[in-house]
Amino acid sequence: MLIAYLTAGAPDINTTKEAVMKLAKKGADVIEIGVPYSDALADGAILQKASKQALMNGFHLDHLWNLLSEVNEIEVPLVILAYYNQIWHYGVEKWVKKLVAHNVKGLIVPDLPYEESKTLRQICDRYGLNIIWLISPTTNKTRAQELARACKDWIYVISRTGVTGLETEFDKQIPKLIGELKKVTNAPIALGFGISKSEQVKLVKSWGADGVIIGSACMQILLEKGVDQLSEWISVMKKSFCP
Repeated sequence: MLIAYLTAGAPDINTTKEAVMKLAKKGADVIEIGVPYSDALADGAILQKASKQALMNGFHLDHLWNLLSEVNEIEVPLVILAYYNQIWHYGVEKWVKKLVAHNVKGLIVPDLPYEESKTLRQICDRYGLNIIWLISPTTNKTRAQELARACKDWIYVISRTGVTGLETEFDKQIPKLIGELKKVTNAPIALGFGISKSEQVKLVKSWGADGVIIGSACMQILLEKGVDQLSEWISVMKKSFCP
């Protein structure tokens, strides 16, 4: 499973739409769309640059809803990443209903702890929207298992502590963590943060992960080389995971 990340509106909303359509054809199994935010705590330099560019270009939520309306017939599932302040200001139930109406399958909220998410969880359950929880190498075993059981779609395992980026060093505990999670859930486990090379994809697969999440590398290629280069590169990365 290859999960490709795009920042909505970077470099512009039409390019995002084109990228979604082409990535769906070139091998992405899931497309994660990040909502630009000025205080994205989990984002490294590349994704911060992408968010800043989108916001400076005047991005607002109507652009997101229009984008989702235009791509909602693709067969590849869409997942939205947003920070809780964005969701809360918009209205939690209104936000969830809007995503479901646009055929979005999952929601990632990186700054919302599971223990403080009861309202969001209840509303997502009511409308059938999956929340995808993040598990890091520093998450204690009991909590990691609780988060894994709470994931009804797939599990997002962070490869190292810190923010997103192209750093290539994975935490040494990752293979063990994947093995422990597989004991308590049948949900696919995808590894993200710092994946940008075919060798890494093959290594992650050898650890027993069911998928990889590629974000910063996707956006760097998109911003520097364009949609066609990104879609061809994703095709190569997909073959590395599913030869």
